Amino acid sequence: MDGHISVQLTKNATLKILDIGTGLSEEDKKKVFDRFYRADRSGKVESSLDLPISQCIASAHGVYIELHDNQPRGLIVVNRAVSS
Repeated sequence: MDGHISVQLTKNATLKILDIGTGLSEEDKKKVFDRFYRADRSGKVESSLDLPISQCIASAHGVYIELHDNQPRGLIVVNRAVSS
């Protein structure tokens, strides 16, 4: 599968990862950080702990992870430090 991923790092240490894949539904975005959650993709997406572990590690370091749509298709993952 051909694809393109872009990574951006801003001055305020915000990391953005953008792709042009199939993206996630709004329902999946709400649940994707739950342990063992499996998006319904006709068996094409394997169950994993990647995102729940990433969220745990990020949270321990004062960072939160946001998921946004990348228009016209794909996903944007934003890692942003929590303001104190």
